[in-house]
Amino acid sequence: MTSLARDEFRYTPPWRRRAKETGESVQAQSQVQEYRVTDSDTVNAIAERFGISTARILVLNGLSWRSPVVPGQTLVLSPPEADHAPGTDIDRYVIAAGDTISGIATSHGLSTAAVLRANGLSAESIIIPGQVLVLP
Repeated sequence: MTSLARDEFRYTPPWRRRAKETGESVQAQSQVQEYRVTDSDTVNAIAERFGISTARILVLNGLSWRSPVVPGQTLVLSPPEADHAPGTDIDRYVIAAGDTISGIATSHGLSTAAVLRANGLSAESIIIPGQVLVLP
């Protein structure tokens, strides 16, 4: 079996990336619930333990259904209340059942790539109803 480095699977949510890039403190970060993966963990088992959906954990951490989790990896279980600096104007879209990133992008005059990039997503990322997207 091949040994994989933990950093290969580390995802930094957009709100945390912005804080690192700007050097600002993220006040909402203290309200984020995180979990450190142990040897026998699976995303499904973690979701059951905390009473949230597997899809939500995958979305919050930029994982796909096939993404492995490794011991020591930190997973975000709840998003921050605010993911932008106070006073900034950011357009948002709440995903509804049946939505696709490309459909959302087209209806707002944006490219799919721009919406993916603004939300730290990839073409393989999962979206779920109720998830909030930033529209650049």
